[in-house]
Amino acid sequence: MDSNGRHSAFTNEELSVLKRAFDQACADLGLAKGRMLEREHLAVLIFQMATGGAKDGAELCRKSVARFRLGTPWEPIERRYTSAVALLDGRADDLKQDRNSNS
Repeated sequence: MDSNGRHSAFTNEELSVLKRAFDQACADLGLAKGRMLEREHLAVLIFQMATGGAKDGAELCRKSVARFRLGTPWEPIERRYTSAVALLDGRADDLKQDRNSNS
């Protein structure tokens, strides 16, 4: 359960695997932190695959890079997914501050 009383779909260990896969995929694709739209797209691909059952970090990285390069259609992340991108980009603390300031 997170600080807002919601249950997470992923354990902390699984989130660590997703973050490592995301970081490696960003490195493989040359996506610097300033390229937010592309990083958002990549994060969506990784979370979609993980939600579909993929749990191996190397597989998530490899497949997300392949799908990204193929231009797999995607929808921009809605506000409810902002925390996923913040988490993968190591900005979870920034997200908490934003939520607290909006309260």
